[in-house]
Amino acid sequence: MLTRKLRTGRPLCKQHRRSDQRATRFVAPALLIDQRPPVVELRERLGGWEGDLIVGPRSQSAVATLVDRRTRYLRLVSLPDGHSARHLRDTLIATFSHLPEHARRSLTWDQGSEMARHHDLAPYCDDCVYLCPHSQPLAARHE
Repeated sequence: MLTRKLRTGRPLCKQHRRSDQRATRFVAPALLIDQRPPVVELRERLGGWEGDLIVGPRSQSAVATLVDRRTRYLRLVSLPDGHSARHLRDTLIATFSHLPEHARRSLTWDQGSEMARHHDLAPYCDDCVYLCPHSQPLAARHE
């Protein structure tokens, strides 16, 4: 096939399963960002964190990013043992444990599989852990 001649050796477009065929990633139900208190939206207080995962080439390295919504303070958290849900949970718990209570009010993250244990992080935030709605594949948006 011609796809073997491409840089990655695979087709550029990956077929996505329909949303009704996806397996559930989360053990506990998630709160979405539209359920966050208005004070988080307004960026008026310290401790409203947004996070994301950056994965290196061939998934060999990973870094979690935490940004405070009010101050824009960025915290990079290394994930040397992997970026599974368990590793991310343990690393974020250790990170939040070192912050003062008034600086850990809420956490907002996307619905990646690395956040499957989001309910274990809730005791470390005053408000809660909120997840962004899952984005749909391009083909589903145009139907």
